[in-house]
Amino acid sequence: MQIRIQARKIQCIRSVYAPEIKRSRQKVVASFPSCCRVLSDAPAEALAALNEAEQAQLRAWLDARHEVEALAYRKTSARLADRRLKELTVAIENGEVELSSDYAARIWRAMMDVDRALRKAGFPRIKRPRAKPGAAPKGKGGAA
Repeated sequence: MQIRIQARKIQCIRSVYAPEIKRSRQKVVASFPSCCRVLSDAPAEALAALNEAEQAQLRAWLDARHEVEALAYRKTSARLADRRLKELTVAIENGEVELSSDYAARIWRAMMDVDRALRKAGFPRIKRPRAKPGAAPKGKGGAA
C-alpha cells in the first residue's frame, strides 16, 4: 500500500495486479483529512476499507509523521525560547498579565527544569553582574 498526502487529505492507495493488461492498477481505498494525527483519529469507514496489515502500515506511517512534526515543533520552540521569556518578563514587569500563584509556581518549576537541562548539556550558568559598591539598589522604595 502506498500512502500520500494530496490536497490536505491522506490517501491510502492499493496496487492490484490486473492480468488482462499485465500491469498493476492503483486504487484509492481510503481517504481522510491530513489533520488526523493517530490511527484512532481516522474515520471508521476509511479504516474498514483497509486490512490489518494496511492498518499497521498506516499506523507506523502516522507515528513516524507525528514524530517528525513533534521534533520540528521542539526545535522551533527552542529557537524562540529566549524571545518568549523576554516577552513574559516585559508583560510581568508592566503588569499586563495577571498570574495566579499556581501558574507562577509552574513557571518557576519550568525555569528550574530549563536551568537543570542547560547545565546537564554542558552550558554553565552565567554570573549575575554585581552592583557597584554604594549604588542604590534598583526596584521599589529607591530614592527618586
